[in-house]
Order: sequence, then structure tokens, then C-alpha cells
Amino acid sequence: MCIDLDRILHWINSYCEELRKCIQKITDYEFLLFGRTKRAFETHPITQVKTERIANKIASYVLKFDETRDIISACWSFEPSLAKKIIDLSSVNPVGFYCRWPIEAWKMGKNTDYREVEGLEWETPERFESEIEKFGYDAWLEKFTSSEEWEKRVNLLNGVVDSLFENYL
Repeated sequence: MCIDLDRILHWINSYCEELRKCIQKITDYEFLLFGRTKRAFETHPITQVKTERIANKIASYVLKFDETRDIISACWSFEPSLAKKIIDLSSVNPVGFYCRWPIEAWKMGKNTDYREVEGLEWETPERFESEIEKFGYDAWLEKFTSSEEWEKRVNLLNGVVDSLFENYL
């Protein structure tokens, strides 16, 4: 299973039973993509929500899904043979793990599934409880919605879109 350490810790602490059920399903699929529920997705800062929504819409189009799915949640599991194929991709795009890896895994996998979960809500505030208590949530959140953060997120989106166009469109 591929997931950031802070995200898995949040999932364990906040939605342990959901995580347990997801882990039990991993061996049933060659590739299992975990996306965020609408509620979990919208717990993230607006800079992430707005830019990732665009990436997810294009990636879902590439995979011919009927609806937009959370392709770039960066949480999935795959069998070792499929992981080897992903590692061997020729792409050097630094954001490939957000978009190209799950797309390729989905296309190459013979047995795939997509699950939306609550546990992938925004976990970052948990690491900054003292700052939030000191300055207030809205003041603390400003650094995640600053012009610098928008630039960072738009650049990330641009890399994802470039990867999609270079490889699929």
C-alpha cells in the first residue's frame, strides 16, 4: 500500500475500522485505488481542492470513467508485479506518482477497483494543534491559501496536466 505516513496515522486514529476493511480488500485486487469522499476531499484547503479537482477530471476522462474520481489522492495498493511495471515506466515527470502511476496501474491491472474513503481527509492540522490554538484556525490556514501556495499548487497541476497530455491526450 502506498500512502504518506501522516495520512495513514490520521486514518488509523480517526477511521480505524474503515482502514481495517480497506486493508482486508487489498489482496482481492491487483490494483486498488483509494479516493477521498466528497466530504473528505473538501476538508483540504481551497488551493488543493480547486487544482486537484481539475487534475481528477482530466485523469477520469483518460480512464473513461462515467464520473470524476479522485485519481490523485496518492493512496493505492498494487501487487509487486504491477509495481515493477510502474517503476519501469520511462517517465521522469516529478509528479508522475500523482497521476501517471495510478492511470498506468489501472490500465495494466487485470483486476482493479476504486474505493472512496473518509480517512483520507486533510490530516495536516493535527500536526499543528499548538499553532492553531495560539493563532486560530483561520489565521493558521492562511499559509495554505497564500499566493505562494496557489503558485505551488498551480505548478503541481501544470505538471500533472503536462504528464496527462504527453502520455494520453
